[in-house]
Amino acid sequence: MIRTQGRGVVYGELWFDEEPGAPLPDILICRQRPQPWPGARCEEFVTLQLDMTQEEQQLFDAFGKDNRYKIRRANDKDACVATFIDAPAAHLNAFCEFYDSFAVVRDLPPAHRSALQEAAACGQLVLTHAQQADATLVWHAYIVSGDHARLLHTASHFRSQNKQLQAVIGRLNRWLHWQDIREFKRRGMRIYDMGGIFSKNASSATVGVNRFKEEFGGIQSRSYDCTVALTWKGRIYLTLLTWRDRLQSPKTKI
Repeated sequence: MIRTQGRGVVYGELWFDEEPGAPLPDILICRQRPQPWPGARCEEFVTLQLDMTQEEQQLFDAFGKDNRYKIRRANDKDACVATFIDAPAAHLNAFCEFYDSFAVVRDLPPAHRSALQEAAACGQLVLTHAQQADATLVWHAYIVSGDHARLLHTASHFRSQNKQLQAVIGRLNRWLHWQDIREFKRRGMRIYDMGGIFSKNASSATVGVNRFKEEFGGIQSRSYDCTVALTWKGRIYLTLLTWRDRLQSPKTKI
């Protein structure tokens, strides 16, 4: 369980079918739980998962044709190097600085550094990156739990206006996914999780993200993200958050 200190409460984060251990946190957050937690606030989570018990060639053959071409081209012509980091504490600052620059361009929240630090301390965080000519152009971050590897963040160096470099970066991102899949498979992981897909009513940008992920094959999987208070302090805190959200809602009449 990944523990983080919030404002007056301790959070515990579980992934997949993990169970909480002592001491219990004030608020438990369950990510991609197979079944809803009784009495908890739960939301359905939809993602794509690759079955890595297949042979490596079977996995690659299930990719889209264009995806396979770009991965092969990156491998053969882009002179790229992949690095897999399963002890990432010393690399977190580099990842977060890179990701935060990417997030500004894409209008995303910055990296949650304290949560990443705790995940690294628990041995549940893996970082990977792709380089070309000693320049790091793509980073990936994963949560690992049991025999699952779940994509958490991706960041690419899209600040360049050079169209040719942008094309290279796009290929390196795909190539790095493939290198990550291969390495996780070698390490005995059974499931590679693409980190969620957006609903059919999503914007054109998020439809593009879905299309990209679908190019890696995989089977659609449904699970639940649940939040539950385990202590009196947690129950009070969640109640206050509920009232705050209601007051901030544009539909609320005051």
